[in-house]
Amino acid sequence: LSPASGSPRVDPASRFDLAWPDGARSVRLPHAGDFGGGLAFGDDGFLYISIGDPASDLVGAAQRRDQLLGKVLRIDVSVSSSDTRGYRVPSANPFVGTPDALAEVWALGLREPQTLAVDLVSLGGRGTTVISDRGPDLRQELNVQSSGLSGLNLGWPYREGTIDRGIGESAADLVNPSIDYGPETGRRLVSGLFYRGRALGPAFVGRYFFADAASSRVWSVGVDSTSSQFVEGSLLDHTNDLAAAAASPFGFGRDAAGELYIVGSGGSVFRIDAAVSGRGRNSPRGGRARRADRGDDLGL
Repeated sequence: LSPASGSPRVDPASRFDLAWPDGARSVRLPHAGDFGGGLAFGDDGFLYISIGDPASDLVGAAQRRDQLLGKVLRIDVSVSSSDTRGYRVPSANPFVGTPDALAEVWALGLREPQTLAVDLVSLGGRGTTVISDRGPDLRQELNVQSSGLSGLNLGWPYREGTIDRGIGESAADLVNPSIDYGPETGRRLVSGLFYRGRALGPAFVGRYFFADAASSRVWSVGVDSTSSQFVEGSLLDHTNDLAAAAASPFGFGRDAAGELYIVGSGGSVFRIDAAVSGRGRNSPRGGRARRADRGDDLGL
């Protein structure tokens, strides 16, 4: 980024393609299909990368620790500009030194992960990470990873959300999602971000916002300050309040002040402001958002 001319600009000449363990400068796919992917820096300064597994009907790459597909990776990109690889592996990664495993792997068992959301301690957060995943048929899911946890197996393709897909004997260490929901609620999860702004008031600070593009719905959920897990009964449905943005949600963004934006599939960008409110158990004060009674299938 070069801010010398006023607004920050990206220098195309600065592009550098990382060299992965097989020597390739890109992650190779066996065929076209559901892929997903997200990037986020953690409080540790390391880069977290989510990568999908397009071989959706096979017990393949997502459960193999020697493959990049279907994983969350953790790497250190704070290396010299002359480094030909472009990164190093943090020594505390869970599979460092493990035979038949890639040291870059941080978590496994994903199909089509989207944006990784980190509630940064440096911004007043808890260090919690939310890893989303889209299933092809049965469930959409959100996986909460507390700070310091690693090596989690999130289940794909043995499970889709909390549902056993019956494709063989599964691993014993599978972790159920914190929230999952079926096609009657939505079919295309739009993973979101933690709120750390001021416009919505203190009752919303630390809540995680997410949406579904197929059903045009937007929710937020509270996070426990001790366990860093979603709070039972805290789910709020903001679809009515955010009707224009919810009609075609495509993604979430956050500005330097911590305020949230919803990007519509048609190219529109909506800022979430103080009009958002909610009703329901443990809800922040307010009253315009519809209670999340149709969200019971979200499993919270």
